[in-house]
Amino acid sequence: KPRQNKVTHLLAIVAQASHELVPPEVLQPVVRTIANEFIHEGSAEEIVATGMNALQAICRRCPLVMDQDLLRDLALYKSSRDRAVMASARSLIQLYRETNPTL
Repeated sequence: KPRQNKVTHLLAIVAQASHELVPPEVLQPVVRTIANEFIHEGSAEEIVATGMNALQAICRRCPLVMDQDLLRDLALYKSSRDRAVMASARSLIQLYRETNPTL
């Protein structure tokens, strides 16, 4: 949950623990949980930006974990009014343009 103690510390641990040898099926529930809990219209901008940055860190280490539907939903945040959310969404899009352009 976004409001629990040391949530950024936990997100950093998850990002550091993910790597290319971890099967995407193992990390997909984690990615979905982060997306569902942190990134939605009712969340504050800093919570959305934190969730997007955590997803980007995980996806940078294990790019196969992202599916097309989730990436499409996250890409909609590129036109957000908040600069941090917009920048993190654009950097996630750029990451997949470089690593997996078919997605």
